[in-house]
Amino acid sequence: MRVYISVDMEGVAGVVHEDQTNPTDPRCAPEYARFRKLMTAEANAALATEAHDLLGDEAATVIVKEAVGRHAARSLAPAVACRRIREAVTKALKRRRTKPFVVEAPI
Repeated sequence: MRVYISVDMEGVAGVVHEDQTNPTDPRCAPEYARFRKLMTAEANAALATEAHDLLGDEAATVIVKEAVGRHAARSLAPAVACRRIREAVTKALKRRRTKPFVVEAPI
């Protein structure tokens, strides 16, 4: 089992409009830079625990944002999103039933 972490800026807590994901428009670039950092923080929150281990058949989901319209969303505060992600990863790793796959040398 491999752990795959997928992150895109549109799903990040706090991003509520597509302009915030536009790095080329000078009006939007500051927002893009800010939300790029928030996206990285959410991904790092998942890695900050023991996420380098494998989860076996266990998985965790943390909803940080829910779309409620084309330009509207219910979103957690970024700090709350990172905390919930860390908690979910820790909980999932504790209930893991399988041992991590280890590749033996020589490779």
